[in-house]
Amino acid sequence: MGGGSGSDGSVDGADNLIHRLAMDDPVPWYKKPNLRRMYFLLFPCVIGIEMTSGFDSQIINAAQLLPAWKDCELNFTEPLSMAQF
Repeated sequence: MGGGSGSDGSVDGADNLIHRLAMDDPVPWYKKPNLRRMYFLLFPCVIGIEMTSGFDSQIINAAQLLPAWKDCELNFTEPLSMAQF
């Protein structure tokens, strides 16, 4: 994005500094109350996103089996141009 980015797209100086700080920190994450709280709050969000994204794809796949989906005027298997509407 910005100047000074590496071949992998990361900013060289900031990426190395953050990695070095994380590796030099003697305190593990589970002994830091702020990180435990953050992970505790983010866990339901991550699980909720995973559950709903799988549910959405299941509903769309099941809807494609219905006769109403196959008989629809807008046949989703053959896209139409806007001029045909």
